[in-house]
Amino acid sequence: MTRFHPNKNVKPFHRFKTRFHSTGETFIRNQLIRNHIQFKEQTPIRLKGDKKKIRIADFYLPKKKLYVEFLGKWNNLRQQYINKINVYKKNKVRVLYVYPTAKSKMRFKRKIFNLS
Repeated sequence: MTRFHPNKNVKPFHRFKTRFHSTGETFIRNQLIRNHIQFKEQTPIRLKGDKKKIRIADFYLPKKKLYVEFLGKWNNLRQQYINKINVYKKNKVRVLYVYPTAKSKMRFKRKIFNLS
């Protein structure tokens, strides 16, 4: 059976296999659901000037055209996160970063509430 897609130039979105969610990602997911914000998880994104062919954003909010990244291992993987942030900036991608601190999570709750 062939899958129909109205625009032949657009490839259908294929989700990556579900993986374990960190506590922070679970927190973000629950906040998005509570605020009735439509989102996609583990969204592939291609960026110009990136050493990686594809990055996987934690969440994408299609109605807001906004990515959400949880930087859960900031203390251990700081340089990789900084590289990722710089690539997003160079490509002018709208991203909301959430750090693994209670203060950052509270800021996220306020921002998400304002988005809904």
